[in-house]
Amino acid sequence: EMPLLDPTDPHFVPLAKSFYDLQTKLMGTDHIYNVDTFNEMSPSSSDASYLANCSKVVYEGIRASDPQGIWLMQGWLFQSGFWKAPTVSAYLGGVPNDGMVILDLFTEASPIWSRYDSYYGKPFIWCMLHNFGGRRALGGNLTQIATGPVEDRVAPGSTMNGMGITMEAIEQNPIMYELMLEMAWHETSVDVTSWVHTYARNRYGFTNTMITQAWNSLVEAAYQYHYGSAFFGSVHSSPQIPKISLVRLDLEDLYPQRQPFISGYLQPVPPPLGDSPTLGYDITGIVPAWQSLSAAAFGVSGELPGPLRYDLVDVGRQVLVDLHSDLVVQLNAAYLRAVRDKVNSHAEITAVGTSLLAIIKDLDSLLSTDPNYLLGHWIKTAKDWATSKDEKRQYEANARYQVTLWGPDGQINDYAEKHWAGLVGDYYYMRWQLLVDTLTSAAAAQKAADAQAYGSTLLKQEQAWCENNNTYNPEARGGVRLVTKALLAKWAVSSASYSKVAGMIVNKEDLQFGTAMRTRSIDQLKILCDINPKCMAFTSTGLLKSAAEPRQAASGVDLYVKGK
Repeated sequence: EMPLLDPTDPHFVPLAKSFYDLQTKLMGTDHIYNVDTFNEMSPSSSDASYLANCSKVVYEGIRASDPQGIWLMQGWLFQSGFWKAPTVSAYLGGVPNDGMVILDLFTEASPIWSRYDSYYGKPFIWCMLHNFGGRRALGGNLTQIATGPVEDRVAPGSTMNGMGITMEAIEQNPIMYELMLEMAWHETSVDVTSWVHTYARNRYGFTNTMITQAWNSLVEAAYQYHYGSAFFGSVHSSPQIPKISLVRLDLEDLYPQRQPFISGYLQPVPPPLGDSPTLGYDITGIVPAWQSLSAAAFGVSGELPGPLRYDLVDVGRQVLVDLHSDLVVQLNAAYLRAVRDKVNSHAEITAVGTSLLAIIKDLDSLLSTDPNYLLGHWIKTAKDWATSKDEKRQYEANARYQVTLWGPDGQINDYAEKHWAGLVGDYYYMRWQLLVDTLTSAAAAQKAADAQAYGSTLLKQEQAWCENNNTYNPEARGGVRLVTKALLAKWAVSSASYSKVAGMIVNKEDLQFGTAMRTRSIDQLKILCDINPKCMAFTSTGLLKSAAEPRQAASGVDLYVKGK
């Protein structure tokens, strides 16, 4: 823990003045000073006078150095459960309204200004946070961005006086930032459909039916929901051995990245597996978007525009990540049947594990076709700052730790995960290979895997990779169109023979203990069922079945029987 000087300490104002004086001497001043005294930490007391005095002396420290100084503060601290109306009012009351501006850091999803009377008169900036750690997933609420800032600016009692973006990383979902920054120039709400069509034309330098279809699909599937409803998948997650006591395959056991990053603070959490796609991010709608973008790309003679290549990779990346997660559910289910139910699942684990690893390698090959998705570029850029051999090694290690373990022992493991070629095909593949091997051995013995020993081995492998200095290509390679065509044929289209039985289900436990596949694409469900040697049928709701009988009528659900 880092000791902090309490704002009420008599030395606080003199020290603050000295700091601001030196900072101004070195850098000049625009009279705006960002100070966050209790960001992701709680004050030592909830007493109103103490809180008011805390803010008062911070402001006095600023004004002691600069009589025109304005305190700029993140409103993020108020996401914590410590803060209620009386404590917020007391803390803000120590500063005059014209002496502070507040960044309402997460307005698009969790606005604070509306909870506390527009910060009790303090002006605030409407901010889109959108992203944590640079973690990549298609998602964001375009409609909220197109309407929210305009409506909130004129809402009764609103003290909104600006707009901003406060993402932890910007290199993902470029459409969200394009619209958010443009909204500063609009006095009325924007029609999302019309705006997106113009955006796509401007982004690629041309448009056609395929591009329009692709973006219509993307908006409907991914860009009408808060970013927290996006599906980050499991490729990047440090794989965990499921508990044998599970009744369902709960995501908290399968996908540790769903756990809150910082206890007590609001964090984005995707909807559970098995939920209807209409309730949030729609995995199935991403597949036709990828197909349409691919068709548009093949219609371009010569080199693809960079943004089209970028989007073709990004959408394909999401499709493969989504499907990988469905394979993880199957793998864990097969393991549980073997060690808990004493069922021979060797063939099932082998087949599913092989496909799970194959999709990681395929994802890596897709990512390698665009310069924006390369681990090699990240490492090279870090090393280029070095002035000695020792610095090169240190900077490379720092670059590797930052996107993986973060701290040397996984203190914030995978917080800043990236879907980059090299990182996916090497580091993530290594981790999933260990899990597949561990579960395969445990299933063969029909004995639960030693989770502690597995975790220790995994951490050692992760640390060894971070301290390694093997090279990764800093340049894109391969043709994105041909790679995309091959992957679409492999993971999005199936010619397998299945017999469709309308309005029917199999009245027997499914292969995933009640957890449906996220995809509702019939072709992808065929692919998943074909991979699993125990799958004999599946429903249109994503449940894989080990038998095609006995059947039961079910309105709105179709049954697909293998080999008919």
